[in-house]
Amino acid sequence: MNKFITLLLLCLSFLTASGTETSRPRLLLTKKGVREIKAQLGRNPLTDAAFAKAKAVADAAVAGPVEVPIPQDVGGGYTHEKHKQNYTDMYNAGVVYQITGDKKYAAFVRRMLLAYAEIYPSLPVHPARFTKTPGKIFYQILNEAVWLTFTANAYDCVYEYISAAERQRIEDNLFRPIVGFMENGTPANNTAFNSMHNFGTWMTAGTGMIGYVMDDREMIDKALKGSAKDGKTGFLPQLDALFSPEGYYDEGPGYQRYAIYPFITLAECINNNQPELHIFDYRGGILRKAVNTLLQCTYEGDIFLMNDAIAKDIHTYEILFSSNIAYKAAPKEKGMLGMVQRQGIVTLTDAGATAAKAIAEGEAKPFAFRSEVIKAGPDGNDGGLAIIRGNDANNSCVTLKATTHGGGHGHFDRLSTIFFANGTTIVPDYGSARFINVVAKAKGGYAPENKSFAQLSIAHNTVVVDSASHFRGVGRDALKAGAKINFSDFSDPAFQIVSATENNAYKSVSMNRSVALVRHEALEYAFVLDIFRLTADQKHVYDLPYYYNGHFISSSFAYDKNVSRLEPMGPRNGYQHLWKEATGFPEGRFMQLCWLENKQFYTLSTAVSTPCTPYLVKTGANDPDYNLVTRNGMLLRTSSPVANHTYVSVIEPHGSYDLVTETTRNAESEIAELTILHDADDYTFIRITTKQGKHLLFAVVNSGYDTKRRHTFLLGPERFEWTGNYALFNK
Repeated sequence: MNKFITLLLLCLSFLTASGTETSRPRLLLTKKGVREIKAQLGRNPLTDAAFAKAKAVADAAVAGPVEVPIPQDVGGGYTHEKHKQNYTDMYNAGVVYQITGDKKYAAFVRRMLLAYAEIYPSLPVHPARFTKTPGKIFYQILNEAVWLTFTANAYDCVYEYISAAERQRIEDNLFRPIVGFMENGTPANNTAFNSMHNFGTWMTAGTGMIGYVMDDREMIDKALKGSAKDGKTGFLPQLDALFSPEGYYDEGPGYQRYAIYPFITLAECINNNQPELHIFDYRGGILRKAVNTLLQCTYEGDIFLMNDAIAKDIHTYEILFSSNIAYKAAPKEKGMLGMVQRQGIVTLTDAGATAAKAIAEGEAKPFAFRSEVIKAGPDGNDGGLAIIRGNDANNSCVTLKATTHGGGHGHFDRLSTIFFANGTTIVPDYGSARFINVVAKAKGGYAPENKSFAQLSIAHNTVVVDSASHFRGVGRDALKAGAKINFSDFSDPAFQIVSATENNAYKSVSMNRSVALVRHEALEYAFVLDIFRLTADQKHVYDLPYYYNGHFISSSFAYDKNVSRLEPMGPRNGYQHLWKEATGFPEGRFMQLCWLENKQFYTLSTAVSTPCTPYLVKTGANDPDYNLVTRNGMLLRTSSPVANHTYVSVIEPHGSYDLVTETTRNAESEIAELTILHDADDYTFIRITTKQGKHLLFAVVNSGYDTKRRHTFLLGPERFEWTGNYALFNK
């Protein structure tokens, strides 16, 4: 049965059953959930904490006046923030009304909804004219859709309290016009409603939720199948198009966090009203996989800062709702229950009550973080995001991004990497140049430097060719295909490795990167081995920046620091935002840089196949409004144009620094030399020599990848034999 027939049958089944009257609330909270929450109050600390938090918000709201200001401001401005507060207040008051039965909370929601119904019909398009997809209450229709998802749940909770005549007024003057404006208010809004994008997800979720409350089958049909109701757009096609088979969201972890809320909450509403649709089994349980994948894309609770992401963690409301609902949908997944327990609070929903009860009964198990390659693309054929976890005392983790571009929120950073250790980010990605809702910063939107730096290749830990961004900075070209995962092996905790190739970022340039996380007795902590090979049919200048968090300590090479006057590294493609702080003068092809972060030392040791000049750089050039976050880095540039070039680097944690006791331990690297012994189309051989005289030799296959293939290689008088795509030899 093909997808179209399956979709049609699902929707027909839904439309047949949706006319059946059921009691309310019926969205995220039902009568059954209310009974369970009441039974837990005073007995379950997670539920008690959630109720206390919601009641505090609701009590503050009902104690004040109902204020629905005429919209004027963008994010961060008074009217924008007031309307956000209003939907939060209504949602919490509605839930508290269901739990307590105190009518003052329902009366507050009723007054607020009537106030909105009074002004909405005469509201013009928002005066800010800040986006191509405007709202009326908010400057962009996205915020209106968010407002609707929360307000629909509030209305659901007080529906039976409000008279039939007032419900008619609210629905005719507020909810139907909002849905209509989202769908057809402007041509751009209609495009967004039917897009495969987080805008479309929020809009369909809001439409579907309010459609459920109002028993409006037309709305629900459009939410599921798109405004044309042809099954080409809408919620279900979004589930097919926006997630890989393993649940990776096209726009990256940051936006997966944002988009997962409308996906998972609308699914829960469908499940609570139409369980026969088995929505959580759709596409092999894609939404349950998506929640798990999102949680895998975290370190110490922080979401990986990739693409247009901002700093967020597992305590955001989107992840709180998602983990609760994912557990309810698959109660055998006790690791998800462990994540809920770690969050320390539940949502006041049926799902939250289910999770809280199971935790109280001792069913939670720790969430299982693992090393894996999460495939990207709807069919899983567009590369993937590799995550290697050390599970060691230093809690090491390294990523290799070889995914699709990520749509309008994507960055030009194929084969970029991030390194975490000792509870923090050591080698970071930039994320976005944005200060959400800080009006003084680009009106709360993306700063200009997001396009001129943060999205461009030089802002990331990846190779840049001839100072030009990957795909020339053209998003439509970057969207055509992801990188290719060559191989991965995480079976040995002491040596975990992944390799990927990108052949389309630059014309006639092949980029191959192999990243390993290695634990070996010769070095104190798990270290990163990073091999980046460039091959081309013409000569190029190659740059590889490594950005780091922390304070510069020392380098193995002499350098000339510009102490009185700085200049940018270049005129365009993001280079104009990098100060050239110092120029290095290494002796030979081996160089080291040491820095201190979070009481631990880190040394970047790099060997290069052709001579390179190291530059010490810092963000902030041509940034008059201080929009860029300060990042220090070392940029390794080939000293002259070459066709082929290889960077081999080791990121080595070592020692400690205790300011309280004023003690320092192992402040210097244990690596005495890093040498490229052989580098060709067949293999790359590397030797690490420690100061204790130990030798670690690594062999990596560069073509003909096969886990069962036997290899024999003569390196001088020595003969090396191994099976598979890589090997480690102790000499």
